[in-house]
Amino acid sequence: MKGDSPGLWVEKRLLHLAINLTRQNRFVEADGLTRDVILRFLRKVGRANIDTVQALLVFSEVLLTRGRLGEAEVVAKAVNEILKELELSTSTRTSRLTRHLLGRIAVRQGNWSAALKHFDTSVLGLSEDDYFFRHLYSQNVDAIIALSESGRTNDAERLAHSLLAERRRLFSEQSAEVAEARMLLGFVLAKMKRNPEATENFNPALIVLDRLNHTSIDKARLSKMIEGYLEVLLSDSKGERGHHEAFLMAQIDTSTDLSSAIKAMTLRNAVSDNQNAQMIRLEQDLDLRAAAIRGHLSRLMATSSDITIKAVTAKLKDDLANNQAELESLRQNIARAMPFLSNFSKHKRHSVDAIQGNLRLDEVAICFFLGDSAGHVWTVQKSGLVRYARIPAGRDEISRLVTSVRKSVEFQGDSVNSIPAFDMASADKLYKLLLEPVKDGWKDAKSLIIVPDGPLGFLPFALLPTETPTQLADKGGLFDHYRQVKWLGRSHALSSVPSVASFVSLRKMQAAKSSRKEFAGFGNPIFSEKQSDAQQVATVVNRGAIHRRSTRDTGQGNLDSSAIVSARLENLVALPETADEVRGIARTLGADEEKDVFLGRAASEEIVMSTQLSDRKVVMFATHGLVAGDLDGLNQPALALSNPAVVGGKGDGLLTLEKVLGLKLDADWVVLSACNTAAADGTGAEAVSGLGRAFFYAGTRALLVSHWPVETESAKAITTELFRRQSQNPALSRGEALRQAMTSVMDGPGLVSNGKTIATYAHPVFWAPFTLVGDGG
Repeated sequence: MKGDSPGLWVEKRLLHLAINLTRQNRFVEADGLTRDVILRFLRKVGRANIDTVQALLVFSEVLLTRGRLGEAEVVAKAVNEILKELELSTSTRTSRLTRHLLGRIAVRQGNWSAALKHFDTSVLGLSEDDYFFRHLYSQNVDAIIALSESGRTNDAERLAHSLLAERRRLFSEQSAEVAEARMLLGFVLAKMKRNPEATENFNPALIVLDRLNHTSIDKARLSKMIEGYLEVLLSDSKGERGHHEAFLMAQIDTSTDLSSAIKAMTLRNAVSDNQNAQMIRLEQDLDLRAAAIRGHLSRLMATSSDITIKAVTAKLKDDLANNQAELESLRQNIARAMPFLSNFSKHKRHSVDAIQGNLRLDEVAICFFLGDSAGHVWTVQKSGLVRYARIPAGRDEISRLVTSVRKSVEFQGDSVNSIPAFDMASADKLYKLLLEPVKDGWKDAKSLIIVPDGPLGFLPFALLPTETPTQLADKGGLFDHYRQVKWLGRSHALSSVPSVASFVSLRKMQAAKSSRKEFAGFGNPIFSEKQSDAQQVATVVNRGAIHRRSTRDTGQGNLDSSAIVSARLENLVALPETADEVRGIARTLGADEEKDVFLGRAASEEIVMSTQLSDRKVVMFATHGLVAGDLDGLNQPALALSNPAVVGGKGDGLLTLEKVLGLKLDADWVVLSACNTAAADGTGAEAVSGLGRAFFYAGTRALLVSHWPVETESAKAITTELFRRQSQNPALSRGEALRQAMTSVMDGPGLVSNGKTIATYAHPVFWAPFTLVGDGG
């Protein structure tokens, strides 16, 4: 067996840093760093080495916390196989931690029996007084959830009470740790149908979570416990009051990754006043110190209570109390000095009245919460009327339907014959599950504001049929029969927002300046010496030929491929077709192509950062959207711009999330033309979500993003038509302009050869990829 290897000092320190980043909930940074460390270990000592195993375990932990369960399981199982090759005993610490991790993954997958099997194996041979037993089982929140879901509620209740008592011994009643333990106990009691006792624990925990930065609580656990409380609220026959209470409850933001990155990474850069910036820095430092102290206390929970441990625990508790008092005082000062920051709080929940006050007469908000076993949907009208329905399908079933629909709107070939038939059955089922039960709440509106949850963030609601289509036949070219479908996108203008709080914040933004210029667009960046400004898309002349825009692709394949273990900026494929799209929108808006369009060498980070973008109505980036780990050393979402090694200039060619937060915008739109959510395991959506939040913070009111790699000509037709209609009618809402543009393309001539229509653009693959994220008004 290969043990601790010499010459790995740097790698081990980097891995230790990655572990610390995970403890601080800085998972985006930890992801990129851990990938780099694994590559270093593989090069130096190979796969079958205990150091490589440790790095892989950390990586699986990061993937799990980011919700990328498939990848996390693959990595954890690979670790298990390596341990067998190394002939390590199942009683070793590493083997037990691997089983523990597999159990946590199984909990996220809802496989309770497998989870308990892994947890039981992880503590085999340990006594209940053993530190590791308490750490891996009796004080393990995931194990308690698995026990409860498996029907062993008495065992779960006993452990939940014990965990709460232990956390109360170490932490204050107002801490996130005690709040999580109370939520867990409430969840177990709800499973036992002891609703009054469950509520007694849920309610005080919620008050604490509303006040705290609760990203220290694992998002999957929190979501699971929220689901339990929703069932209590909606089963207690409170009628409309119960619907309102559940609506508030469902708004607890369980995201950690990207929203935390935005807060943690750059309020420093976004705050211009030096004194304010110093306060932000101090708040972040105190927050990190508190997280470190809480981590130490949590690890002490499972240790013995001898005199030395008691003394250390008492000192840490005092340090935490002093740190918390200083932090609370500082946050009050920040709130007074920078009240605008509260508009971007991701934790703030809003009542129905608050939403109502920000809706227009013809708008309805539709809000979703998806649990493991069922979902929930609410509609809120301007009048304050709320419609509620329980969705009889859990997150996994909804995800399978969304995935099936997505597969039917993606194609790989260069012919219309390579486009699959649209999965109308799955789309119809989604409509019947998600929207039909609350149809009375939204059918008379003109505009729908969707607040999605989980896999619904990958679904453009425009392609849902509001009636089940039957006996469709092509009359005027291929795909013509799709024109007969009553799509939701035909009847209603649609927009989506990440949360109710973000919708309210966007509606409270200051009015835009009237003196702004129309446009600034960046596209067709140059990544390597082989690429040049002269690149253009070949004119399509072949009968039935179409062009699919390659996104997140390299010369060796897509970045999602497991075969690609290393990639750099110069490996990305060019996107020459984006040049025409940027120019087309510029002409439509009457922009100056010499001053407002930045293509090829000009699509660089240096030019983006030096261009005054705060006076532009529309800002466009037509390039690859990347996520952490896509490129070597990339630890946060980014847009790929021209490579400074090729075109010269400052920077690294990546407009990262942190750099976006440093931009100053006053834009009606930011268009992310080649940044889509089609990446494997949903990571592409991470780029859109992370960068999207950053662009909202920087000052845009709406984003136009694509859900899958688009067909070039139809995509260009939609974007130019959208801005043409808004330019001609400034009173037209953003959502309505997009609806009209999609309908126009759907009903237009489509793909024409020699004056004859070869195929219409009525198939959703052509008109449905684009979604308006943000304020659709």
